[in-house]
Amino acid sequence: MSLDQIRKAGFEKFLKHRTGHGIGLEAHEAPWIAEGDKTVLKQGMTFSCEPGVYDPNWGGFRHSDTVVVRKEQGRDTEQISTRLEDMVIQI
Repeated sequence: MSLDQIRKAGFEKFLKHRTGHGIGLEAHEAPWIAEGDKTVLKQGMTFSCEPGVYDPNWGGFRHSDTVVVRKEQGRDTEQISTRLEDMVIQI
């Protein structure tokens, strides 16, 4: 879904990597949260959701959340705002 939102916003050509990855004993491990991956997510699994867009002429942006799979739905463990206006650092 996150990649769909990026595509709808017109940034498809700036997508350079998968949406996320598993988090366990290592910081980056399977399952790889990517289009085409057939892994069935199970309750208790933890993974990152970190879609990013990268424009070689400007720079990039990536926001990362840690998500835990629950019985009914995922739970975002982050306690910060996900509104773009709240994440931009003015220079």
